[in-house]
This record gives sequence, structure tokens and C-alpha cells, in this order.
Amino acid sequence: MDDSLQVRDYRHLWHPYTDQAAYEQAPYVCIEWAEGPFLYDTSGRAILDGISSWWCVALGHGHPHVVEAIREQAGCLQQSILGGLSHVRAVELAERLAAIAPGDLNRCYFAADGSSVVEAALKIAVQYWRLRGQPQKARFVSLEGAYHGDTLGAMCVGPIAWFREPYGALLQPALQAPSPSCTCCDPATWSDLHCAKKALDALERLLTEH
Repeated sequence: MDDSLQVRDYRHLWHPYTDQAAYEQAPYVCIEWAEGPFLYDTSGRAILDGISSWWCVALGHGHPHVVEAIREQAGCLQQSILGGLSHVRAVELAERLAAIAPGDLNRCYFAADGSSVVEAALKIAVQYWRLRGQPQKARFVSLEGAYHGDTLGAMCVGPIAWFREPYGALLQPALQAPSPSCTCCDPATWSDLHCAKKALDALERLLTEH
């Protein structure tokens, strides 16, 4: 039996956002380590990490201050749930974020990824209206062409057709408002304010109707 890394990958890994058949026909790339803005594959080739590993490594890979902070924290506390109890670092970070947030935004909800945050925000909104005695207020408006994540709730407010079509039976569609970012205007007459006003007028009509 071939026990190469490539074969083991094909045998056991399910790659997100990937056509598996096409993946297995393409040149195989497997990352072994990283430093700064670069990923290095098993052959030692440097590859620019242009999306910061799905936006998770905005400060680059292996920054010594980040590595030391992770090492120090892991030696003290790696994880503790916030359901029914708290922990020191969560309180400290929430306080610091609240201090720089605009207006009266003064509470933080921590999650592991963007999809989970969107999911939580949708649930908080639905729960809010239910507690206010208006459980019928459970529909959302999102912008055309928006992407908010790959969990079910996040896909409900993300209207990209090819992304959501396989799961249509599970999704409650959101109302769609035009995006203020316009790409169809004549460049000679285009202006941000004009497109934004058109989008806001359409949003106002949508909210009035529904």
C-alpha cells in the first residue's frame, strides 16, 4: 500500500470549498511550515500566503511575540468555557474591546470563526424579539452578493447562488437589498454617493414593504 503523504491525504482529508476530483488531478501542494508572509511546502518552496490562511494570521506566521504569548497562555490556561462561568483573559479582552467600540457597544461575544459570530448574531436578534413578545420578527435583510459564512444561518443571509443551492431545503431565505458598491454605472458619471443613495432608497422601500 502506498503510504505517501499525498495518498494519505486523499484517503482521509475532506477539503472545504474544494472539488475533490479536481484536487486529486492538480499538482499536489502540502504545507509543512511557515514564517512571516510565506508558507513553505514539503519540497521547501515558498508560497506567499496572500489570504493570511483565511484571515487567521494577519500578523504573519511565527512572529516571536505572538508565539511567546501563545506559549505563556497555554502554560497557564488553554481553554475554559464561558457558559455559566468566566475567565480572566476573556474579561480583560472584552473590557479593552468595549473601551474602543463606538457608541454604547459594550459587550463582547467571542467565537472561533466568522461564521459562528454571524450565526450567534442572528440568534441573538431572534431571541431579542421573542423576549419582547414579537416572535414573528424572525426575517433578515442582507445585501446582494454578500458572503457571511458557511453555517446554515450564515448561508441564509448569504445570497451567492452556487454556494447555497445544494442546501436550499434547509435555508430560510433572507430579503435582498442592493449593495451600495455598484459596478454597473457608467464610469464617466459614477459616484459613491449616487450609488449609495440608490441602494439606501431601495432598502427603505424593502423595509417599508415588509
